[in-house]
Amino acid sequence: MCTKALLTMAACITLPAIANIHTAPKWITIESQASHHYQLENAVKGTAYHSAISSSTDVDVLLVDEQEHFQLSHFMHDNYHRCGGFVAHDSELEAQQYLSQLAHAHSAQPSQSYTIDNGQTVQDLISRVSTTGLDSTVNSLMAFYNRYYTQQSGVDASNWVKAHWVDIAKKRADITVEQYGHDWAQPSVIATIPGSEKANEIVIIGGHLDSINSANSSNGRAPGADDNASGIAVLSEVLKAISDSGFRPKRTIQIMGYAAEEVGLRGSKAIAADYKAQGKNVVGMAQFDMSGNKGGSYDIVFITDYTNSAQNTFMSQLLDTYLPTLNYGFDRCGYGCSDHASWYQQGFAASFPFESRMREANRNIHTSNDTGFDASHSINFAKLAAAYVAELAKTAGSTPPPPPTDPTPIQEVISGINVGSGQWQRYNLVLGAGYQELKVSIAGGTGDADLYVNFGSESSTSRYRCRPYLYGNNESCTFTAPEAGTWYFDVRGYSTSSGVSLTYSAQ
Repeated sequence: MCTKALLTMAACITLPAIANIHTAPKWITIESQASHHYQLENAVKGTAYHSAISSSTDVDVLLVDEQEHFQLSHFMHDNYHRCGGFVAHDSELEAQQYLSQLAHAHSAQPSQSYTIDNGQTVQDLISRVSTTGLDSTVNSLMAFYNRYYTQQSGVDASNWVKAHWVDIAKKRADITVEQYGHDWAQPSVIATIPGSEKANEIVIIGGHLDSINSANSSNGRAPGADDNASGIAVLSEVLKAISDSGFRPKRTIQIMGYAAEEVGLRGSKAIAADYKAQGKNVVGMAQFDMSGNKGGSYDIVFITDYTNSAQNTFMSQLLDTYLPTLNYGFDRCGYGCSDHASWYQQGFAASFPFESRMREANRNIHTSNDTGFDASHSINFAKLAAAYVAELAKTAGSTPPPPPTDPTPIQEVISGINVGSGQWQRYNLVLGAGYQELKVSIAGGTGDADLYVNFGSESSTSRYRCRPYLYGNNESCTFTAPEAGTWYFDVRGYSTSSGVSLTYSAQ
């Protein structure tokens, strides 16, 4: 998602890209006003663009080389306060078909019967989302230099999201987590909680997992805390609440992390088109893109264009019922501003609750400065998302299973660790939910080794959760109520060390 931001120069660091694995789309659809503005600005530079006759009076079909898409994204970001603001297509024909489907969607929005009567499940799920979990997910995603869709770091980020969701749901054999491949490097990620009574009816919550630095798309630092690690954090908390509570829905719930949103909604566009082609019955979709910055007086703002008005009303009624102290409003964000537009265009009911009114949105997104995250604001979206899936998917008639029993204690000793000066030996532990304490220590041997402990990614000399700073090899770290996920225990030689033992335990 994008709003107008102050651009900063990013350090020029070359990252590995996955080269030439697909034929890049070059056709785009874009609002006519923005199209004319962009063409006029570039005509002064001697650049002309081929356009096609459009079936829409307010959207143009334009041929723009993919290498220029990030420049166009930058232009839309600066001038029209939106993310991308265009949709990428493989051909002119596809672009024209897309607009025809969009026109049909405008005139034939789906109807759905909405009820609010699943309060016990809603309250249970809401009670399980936490600011600690939100912070943890955002910090882990920020650790990637960027999450751009052609970069190895973007692929790694998708792999991390999949692993994170697998870990969250590991006690639920019925929940699956899979990657959805595209004809570019970065996959999308989909978690599925199958419905027990209406399995062919699907409720979706989603958000994009990629990030971009609009001044230097491939090589710029793009931590993307608000845009959109915050949305993935919201989805992760809802998945955790579903998994831990034992909630079994009547309808199937899918949680989606989309690839390549920042360059024309590509991931969600591909998935939504695939679902439509397969005849899948998506009864509702809600997009979570930017939830970590409260820009004004509203706690939540519902986007009204390219969304379903009946579902927007339903979601606002969820706030009235379950979160009555929250202040909400309504605003517009324009053509192609986030992944909800992909589902709307295919004729599915879609909504987009946003962090603020557009003119008040985060000015640091799409830059190296998108590092701030307000979990106390974002948790409102996690609670809304939990209420949405509980009330739209409903609880199955069968008695839910009892909550998980206390986790099995863990005790492990790794002996004989040798490490040179400035070198690392690295270990990790995937820790389940419910542990009260995690202890990690090193001891014994010769030399001077240092213990580093981090959550979500390997430690460095500047990134860690615990670093005791003691002389010698006797160092320890203790964590109360440790997060579920991957913990990293790293031993670094301050001087050459040998025969060191690493011990970790959890109970």
